[in-house]
Amino acid sequence: MRNFNKLSPIISPWLWLWGIPFILFAFRYLIKNDVRVLEAMGQMLLGVVFVGASIVLIKYPRLTVNALVMLLVITFFIGIAAWRLSAYVWDGTTDLSSTKIVNQLLTYDVPNQGLRVWQTSKPTESVILDFDAKIEKGQVVQDWDWLRNHPDYQLEPYIENGQLFTRVITPSNGNPRLRRSFELGYPAGGRTFRASLQMRASQEVNPEGCRGIMLIAGYAEIDNRGKKCLSVSLESRWKTFDLVWTVPEEVNSNTVYLDLTNFAGLSFDVRNVKLFIKNGQAWQQLAPLIPASPYISISTLDANGRIKRLAASGFVPTNEIQRFIIPIKLNQSASYIIVRFHLGKETNNSIKFLRIQNFEIKSAVTQERLTVSPPQPLSQFRQRYFFPHANLAGHSVAVLGLIAFLSLASRNYLLPALGVIFLSLPVVWMTGSRTAWLSLILGFTWLLYLSFVQKGRLRQSLVLLGIVMILGISILASFEAEDLGRVSSIDTKTQILRRTIWATAWDTFKAYRLTGVNASQFAKYIEATGVPSGEIVAHAHNLWLQFAVSYGVTGLLAIIWLTGGFVYLAWRWGRWHGLALIIPVLIMNIFDYTFFYAGVLFPLILGMNSLRNQGLAKENTEQPIEPAQPLNVP
Repeated sequence: MRNFNKLSPIISPWLWLWGIPFILFAFRYLIKNDVRVLEAMGQMLLGVVFVGASIVLIKYPRLTVNALVMLLVITFFIGIAAWRLSAYVWDGTTDLSSTKIVNQLLTYDVPNQGLRVWQTSKPTESVILDFDAKIEKGQVVQDWDWLRNHPDYQLEPYIENGQLFTRVITPSNGNPRLRRSFELGYPAGGRTFRASLQMRASQEVNPEGCRGIMLIAGYAEIDNRGKKCLSVSLESRWKTFDLVWTVPEEVNSNTVYLDLTNFAGLSFDVRNVKLFIKNGQAWQQLAPLIPASPYISISTLDANGRIKRLAASGFVPTNEIQRFIIPIKLNQSASYIIVRFHLGKETNNSIKFLRIQNFEIKSAVTQERLTVSPPQPLSQFRQRYFFPHANLAGHSVAVLGLIAFLSLASRNYLLPALGVIFLSLPVVWMTGSRTAWLSLILGFTWLLYLSFVQKGRLRQSLVLLGIVMILGISILASFEAEDLGRVSSIDTKTQILRRTIWATAWDTFKAYRLTGVNASQFAKYIEATGVPSGEIVAHAHNLWLQFAVSYGVTGLLAIIWLTGGFVYLAWRWGRWHGLALIIPVLIMNIFDYTFFYAGVLFPLILGMNSLRNQGLAKENTEQPIEPAQPLNVP
């Protein structure tokens, strides 16, 4: 009972803070059985668990702050090392994690679209790839996979009477299309092509418009001169179809596409897909058709910084290690060369990982061995450490940095506190989260002023801060301008997209103010109301709008109570120090939705309880000492 009485000043406010939203959601669940509301109730309970865990930790303040600083040190060095090592792994994503990089360095496995960048001292028009490879997981099934423009496509390879065919089940909505392509290495204009393939269907398919086979030269899809279509009729037996087309002279694309299009809601089988080019009076087969996984593509960057494919070549690895020497002619000279392995879709019958060893690339003309390019600039490298997304990593590190600084400043440790600034800012910088970067600068500046400048340590603070800034600027000076990455500029396109999402989220809330909508409904709703195509919008990119969209009025009231309560407790327990902690977190959640992630919420609660604990200690030390009572000696 005595321990509870000592902790009740900390526990009681938290119970009120989390209890009211929990009761709101529980009442909503009783009115209408909605499983999504249980998720919100679980988030409230998680907050209570974090409160309990933080109360245990604040009993060991020195151990806790040392752990926070050590975590920042580890993430700092992991981020730098991962960035420098990123040039030596086969990875096609820009959202890289330290664990992924370390794993690839240890195993040399190429994922389903492995990528590395190479450079030569002068432009070259042809290269030779020399490497050892084997299939690490899965198997190669040749000539069955197609590029799909819709995620609901189902493609599987089958073998019938020794012949491979692809079974296709098409989605019923949209304009589904399958695609194979061929890189000629020279303009297609004026040349004659013939696409040949066999198809069948379990149901009868009659010709309708351009339902069937289409040949397209380059990206001239909006111009009927750049494409030709053959409408087909299908039945249960295999039928052979041939589409012959002479590309108009004015088309200068090097790429020819073979599409199967307009089969929405239908299923069919396809096999023996071939593409020929007329050479004199004879037909010459072109191979491989892409994507006939696996294959290698060679690309470069154009004048606008976009990736431009120059050539491609297929190869057939096995489960045994073997050497491949592949000469590839490029359709233009290049000194910045992007090599990408394409391994196809992951199915039970396709390759998932390719083990690459002893990879070399050299110019076929000069025999010069190309060198690995330096790590890509931080504008393209977003470190996410051990978190599922780079923004979440940035927000979590920002909160950790503020808590560590506040803990050290409360003990009057100026130099270690400045060291936390020196560690935290680069770590957040490498995540590319602009809101975390700006919020961290705001929080550090605010806390530095409150903790040291106001206490008469202005000169000492400025000298040590100057040293930290000189060290930081010296490090930044070693990077190129583009290495400053996303945090060096405001992305106008992103801001416009945010405003569009917010406006659409508010409209969604007004339309479903009582019930809210789930994530998939919101994605469809926002796609239909103006967000640019190709953008994946999983949430409202705003804490308050997200609760309003997801849970209606109940969610909006709950999150207003909760965040208002955080601000109240921060002011009550820490005054301006408390606001300097909570305001940056709320600013980050104006533009994103990370408040309820453990990496953000737990250190925030820990920091606020630390403020309260320090306040209790101060109150105890400032209590007046009762005068000694005289002893009554008989």
